[in-house]
Amino acid sequence: MIDLGLFKQRNFTIGVSAMSLGMLAFFAINVVSPLWLQTTLGYTASWSGLTSAWVGVLAFVLSPIVGAMLGKAHFDLRALITFSFMVMAGCSWWLSRFDASAPYAAMVWPRLVLGIGIPFFFIPLNQIYLSGLPAEQIASASGLANFFRTLGSSVSTAATVTLWQHRTDFHHAALTEYVSPGAPAATQYLQQLDQIGLSGQRGLRLADQLINREASTLAVNDVFWLCAVIFVLLIPLLWLARPPFGSAGGAVGH
Repeated sequence: MIDLGLFKQRNFTIGVSAMSLGMLAFFAINVVSPLWLQTTLGYTASWSGLTSAWVGVLAFVLSPIVGAMLGKAHFDLRALITFSFMVMAGCSWWLSRFDASAPYAAMVWPRLVLGIGIPFFFIPLNQIYLSGLPAEQIASASGLANFFRTLGSSVSTAATVTLWQHRTDFHHAALTEYVSPGAPAATQYLQQLDQIGLSGQRGLRLADQLINREASTLAVNDVFWLCAVIFVLLIPLLWLARPPFGSAGGAVGH
């Protein structure tokens, strides 16, 4: 059912590995971000979707342009994908800098810029992992590559949500250590709550809600930062692929 002999091809192995790990990081952004917006910042499902939807705007506009570029001129596909990963790494790092008070407009810009990297990621990478394959293996190679791309997305959903939850617990425990009689900031905050009638357990519950929000935000920043690291580490892997690449279905010697 699966032609494992395809992994003997250098470009196929490198291309599929980059595709799978790239999808893992890219999908993590699109999975964790809406969850954070809804569970932590109080966004509705509609507004959360409207925040994430901006990633498709420039991807939609640039995809036919990138396709035309590859069809009319010679570009080093590794350089195009490197540009994509640099854009995605930069946007992931950008997202990791936000705090819980970030406005909607600020959330939109990194996702809009992220869309620039999408067509430079998928379209050239398809040509890399299919390059050098004989025509009779193209269908098997495409199916196997799509399987690993889907697998990367599935693993991303499970792993990143779990990581986010664990990092939230970690940051919550770390922040709770500062809520003590020996912490001037925490003492002052609880005193202010007491002055407005939120004393005792009510004040502590409100403080715990604040800690939960900040812990969740720090955790999602950790996930975005990890995505940025993955994109950067994938760049050297790309340059292990060997040209010529040609177009999908155009194997060497045909």
